[in-house]
Amino acid sequence: SAAPPLVYDSGLGRLDAGVAEAGVLRLRRDQLADGGWPSWPGATESGATATAAAVAGLCSAGVEDDCLLRGRAALARLGTATLDPVASLALVVAGELSVADVKCPPLGVVLIPGFETFLGRHFQAETLLVAVQAAAVGHALKEGAGMPSRWLDPLDRLAANRLLHLLTQWQNPGSGSWIGVFPSTILGACALYALGVPRSDERIERALAQIQRWSSVVDGALHVAPYESEVWDSALMARAWLEGGGNPGDPVVRRAVDFVVREQ
Repeated sequence: SAAPPLVYDSGLGRLDAGVAEAGVLRLRRDQLADGGWPSWPGATESGATATAAAVAGLCSAGVEDDCLLRGRAALARLGTATLDPVASLALVVAGELSVADVKCPPLGVVLIPGFETFLGRHFQAETLLVAVQAAAVGHALKEGAGMPSRWLDPLDRLAANRLLHLLTQWQNPGSGSWIGVFPSTILGACALYALGVPRSDERIERALAQIQRWSSVVDGALHVAPYESEVWDSALMARAWLEGGGNPGDPVVRRAVDFVVREQ
């Protein structure tokens, strides 16, 4: 989606005018007849999460016209009760939703014994990551960005330090992403910023550089790759080569296999 970069780049104070223009053009093109936005390309019905993200993106880009008004009306019909934390926080950042209406985990959730093990074992890795990131961003939206006071909020301070450790540990040391997924990466950069990490910090810079690599402008409209797929693509292409009768010893296959092994 073109919406998250508009929202979170704006929140980080780095929204480029060209990116904003390209993102708004993409959102205008993708808007459905009922005023909402589809959950995936080609869908004919509006989804609440996609519509919420689009509305937040338009607001963050400074749009105030019929496109936004129709989007708001569609979101009112669809409701915000089922939104995921990323879309809900985007609406808060854009000023379209009260932070009191967003259910984010408290900072102290990371201090619960077994929290990481339970989520990591019973849910996808993205669930654990989003819980940590949403806790940081949600706390900043309610209390202000920066580390909690060690004297006034010692438990929150301890939790915030733990969050910083986890976010740093889980960031890909090569690409700068979190689990190779666009939403988690842009939210991760915002989570660090919410915890008082300066915009110039190399962790945030590496994340934003990866987001830029995922982004492209085609026919004037912003397109963002949702996730890294080089490893999957290489493995699938090598398998297709072999299934099609290709020579297993061909340099094309060997290079693909070597790449997949290196990336593990």
